[in-house]
Amino acid sequence: MLTAPLWMKEATAITMSIPDASFKKISATDWSSKLNALGEIVEGYDDIKQCIEIILLTSKGSVPHRPEFGCDIFKYLDLPANHAVPRLIYGAHEALKRWEPRIDVESVTAEAKEAHHYLLTITWRPKAEYEQQISQEVVV
Repeated sequence: MLTAPLWMKEATAITMSIPDASFKKISATDWSSKLNALGEIVEGYDDIKQCIEIILLTSKGSVPHRPEFGCDIFKYLDLPANHAVPRLIYGAHEALKRWEPRIDVESVTAEAKEAHHYLLTITWRPKAEYEQQISQEVVV
């Protein structure tokens, strides 16, 4: 009489519970999984805002199969503010122009907060709908 090995019996007893992502509730063409919220999604402008934060807070070279993805602004944080601010603004603008095709960036400002931390304010418009201007802040 043949019996299954013990490891197979134990493996079949393992169950996993994954929350329902409620994909039936998606109404926008642009959506993604919400960061740090298992099973939740973001749509529309919230999706774009999340993507902007991902782009700006991802260092180039940190994504193995997309080494050019992200932004190089972190290498400027240790510079004096008068050297860092223009480089932060330029780096953020160029990264968003390259990696977020759904928006037109109108302005980027950088304000020194505490030692080696800056508050970036990005003002953008969705390319499809030019009547609304949106501003968001990202701390780097």
